[in-house]
Parts: sequence; structure tokens; C-alpha cells
Amino acid sequence: MNTKKYESSGGRANTRFAPTKGFRADVGVNLVFTRSFETACKVCPYKSMKRVIKCRGSACISCSPGQFGKIRIAGIFNFHLIISPKHGKTYPLIKNFKREDNRTMDWEILVKDEKTKPYTEKLAEISSVLLENTGKLENNIGLMGGKIGVALFFFYYARLLGEDKFADFGVDLISEIFDVINNDFTYHTLAGGLAGIGWSIELLAQNEFIDTDTNEVLESLDPYLHKAMIFDIQGENYDFLHGAVGNGTYFLSRLSNPQSKDYISELVDELEKLSEKEEDDARRWLSVLDRESGKKGYNLSLSHGIAAIIAFLGKVVEAGINKEKALMLLNGAVQYMLKFKLDREKFASHFPSWISEEDPLSQSRLAWCYGDLGIGISLWHTAKSVGNKEWEKLAVEVLKDSTARRDLKENAVIDAGLCHGAAGLMHIYNRAYHYTGLDVFKDTTLYWAEQTLNMARHEDSYAGYKAWHTEKYGGWQNEAGFLEGVAGIGLAFISVISDIDPAWDRCLFIS
Repeated sequence: MNTKKYESSGGRANTRFAPTKGFRADVGVNLVFTRSFETACKVCPYKSMKRVIKCRGSACISCSPGQFGKIRIAGIFNFHLIISPKHGKTYPLIKNFKREDNRTMDWEILVKDEKTKPYTEKLAEISSVLLENTGKLENNIGLMGGKIGVALFFFYYARLLGEDKFADFGVDLISEIFDVINNDFTYHTLAGGLAGIGWSIELLAQNEFIDTDTNEVLESLDPYLHKAMIFDIQGENYDFLHGAVGNGTYFLSRLSNPQSKDYISELVDELEKLSEKEEDDARRWLSVLDRESGKKGYNLSLSHGIAAIIAFLGKVVEAGINKEKALMLLNGAVQYMLKFKLDREKFASHFPSWISEEDPLSQSRLAWCYGDLGIGISLWHTAKSVGNKEWEKLAVEVLKDSTARRDLKENAVIDAGLCHGAAGLMHIYNRAYHYTGLDVFKDTTLYWAEQTLNMARHEDSYAGYKAWHTEKYGGWQNEAGFLEGVAGIGLAFISVISDIDPAWDRCLFIS
């Protein structure tokens, strides 16, 4: 097939744009997105350096060890959308997703035939509202609340329907994201920064949504994110979403780069230094529980606490990186967690949200972010990673007991988002069913799927959904994004009506 090349700067990666300078797309068998840029650092004395985004702060790492340094991004980004000649441009369904640990999983469709109608209709609404409103995110380009998280929805939706126009929009968003990065964007975290964007590019490439050499695209970003990770952990910020463990999760996705193993190993060393060792060899990590009051304690959650360290270390052990030390820390972390297993005759949950001298032990909510679901699902796949049957049995017990908690008010299920809403519950139970084959998890998945549909009841909203932020932070708000918004709700719906393995949930340590 003949192809025609166009060049433009800042154009969209599709077949319908006017040719101008600086952009190249091959139209035909492969759709190629190429973005190149050269920006010299205006602060660093080495101003002649090319392919550089300005450094974070007053100087680069060569000038001031207190800064992370310049971001040296590869000069050219290439994205090739996978195209099937049968339908022009479509995206192949993959029933067996090859996991990093070489296990495969057949993803079962839980809602079939005519029962899919309310889900497909809601997905069409979500797609429409995101096409219309994603521009409002502007420079919010991150994974959990920004444009790259919305892009993930469109790539999965394109694969569900076999329609290229939705993946085209996903590529458009990537183009916009790179424009923002090229304009001094240096925020580094998994939730809102470069680690989450890089993680998403790896996900899309590994699952054949795009065809690109991620080492060429991302290898120059890795040293910057390494410096940011060490800066965070040495500043006692191990947080998963907003700190060092999140950057470590990015490097777990980048094992194709041999340097990633060294970076991860260094983080394990730093986690040991930061940990507090108890007399029985249990390990704990201190957190700030309340930013406003400065209250500190030991956060057990998956979003910000020790459950995330457990999930991270399990993957590190499985990858064979600094294995002896990682396993020692993992055993200590689980041991500390189990000290605070609650009496189920007094509490609805197995675990509290955190441990603090100022607060009595109390039950936790039903959610991904805090409580039994996040702890249980992360403990399950950690147990499988290291071959610990006792932990696996405990994880199933925790998850099974939680299936009886269906009162929305009592369990603080207020909205529908992945973080602490009904869609997050639906998806975790869906994973638990696929992990264990237990029908109780299938039934509970379908219950929370119905609840998620029922929560689309708001006016002046995104497909009927709003996210609750408490009165102090604005109350009910429209959210487009992945973690609290309709992009994540849509991804969870796709996972109950299709056989597409939801590899996107790795960024939440659900898989």
C-alpha cells in the first residue's frame, strides 16, 4: 500500500490534518505519530544542550544536588496504531494477556447478550461526554485525574467496539500531553505526573494498543524519575500515589531497561532505612495522616500506606530484584499489618485504616483506597507472587467477608468512582472472581455493577455521574478522570461486558 507523509507541528495524529512543519504521519498500514522537540535549559550553564526540558527548580543536578536535574527526553516519539485490514483500522481483541510473570488469564464475560444494553448505552454516554469535555482538563495530563487516564479509556473502548476513531482520539490526547511536557512540565508522581504518563505508555505498548520502542521513548526519562524517587524516599515520602513507591511502580513496568532493576534495588535499600523495626522483626513506616494538623501514624491503606509497600515488595521479590532484603521487608510489613487485625464480632472490617496513638482502633470503609478490599486484593496477589499459602488463605477470607457489606451508607459508598465508589468495588470483586473462581465474588460483582448504574442520577453531570469531595472541597463535582471520574467507571464497565483483560488496573495494585 502506498503511503503519503505529512509534516506539521503540533498537529493531531490522524489522517485528517493539514500538512505543516514538524509532524509526520504515515497513512496506510500503520499510523505513525512522530513528535520531536529541542529545548535548551535556560538556567543551567550548559545552554547548548539539546532535547532538554527545563529543569525543576533553580538549577539542574549538575549544578545543585538538591534538584532532580533536567529531563532528557528522547528526541522523537513514534506511535504506530495496530491496524487490521479487515475493518480498515481496528484494534485486535486479545483474550490471553501475557502477564509480566508469564502467567496468562482468560477473562470471562460476566454480563452477556441483552443484559449488556444498559452498560453499552452508559459507555456511549461516557464516551460522548469525554469527547466533549476532556479539553477542560487543559494541563492536567496525569494518570489518575488527567488526560492520559482518559486516553486509556478511549483505547480500551476502541478495542471493545473495533472502531478506530476512539483510539485516534487517544492518540490526540497523547499529542497534547507531549505538548504540555515540552512546556516545562516536571511533576513526577504516579498519580499526576511523568511516572504515571510513562507507565501508561508502557501499558499501551505491552498490550498492543500502540507499536513503539518504549526504550527509545522513555529511557531518557528514567534517570529523572530515579532522582525524583530517591528525593522522595529520602524525604520520608514513600506514598504510592504521590511519592517514591509510585515511581518504583513505574520502574517495575520498565524492566526492559536493565537500569530499572538497579533503581528498584536502590529503593528497596531506602525502604529498609526508612522502616522502623520492632522487637519481633515487624516493619512499619511512619506517615503523615493529616496534612493540616500534622498528625502522624502508620497508614495501612493501599492508596497511601503499608498495603502499597506490601504489594510493591511482592512484585519486586517475584522479579528477583534485591530479593533477600525485599522478602525480609515484605515479611515484616505483613507481620505488622496482622497485629492489628480487628475482632469481627465488634467491627465490620478486618483492618482499620491506620494506627495512631491519638485515635482508637475503628473499622475502615469499603473501598479500594482504604480498608479491607485494597488490603485483601493486594495481599492475594502478593501471596501468589511469593508462594505464601497462609497469606493467600487470609486474603480470600478478608475479601469473602467483605461481600456481606452492602449497605451504602454504613460502608461510606457515596459515589461511583474507582477510588472509593461502587465501580471500584465492582472491579475488585471482578478480579477476585477471576483469581479464585468463587461464585460469591461473581455475584457481588454483579450487585455492585447494578449499584454503579443506579448512581448515574445527577443532573448537569457527566453521563449522570458526579464525584463526592466533601463540602470543604466543593461537594459534588464533575470528574472526567480515571481514579474518581467517568473514565475509570467506563473501564470497569468494559471489564464486565467483554473478554479484554483489564491490565490497566495494575496501576492500582489490583493485579
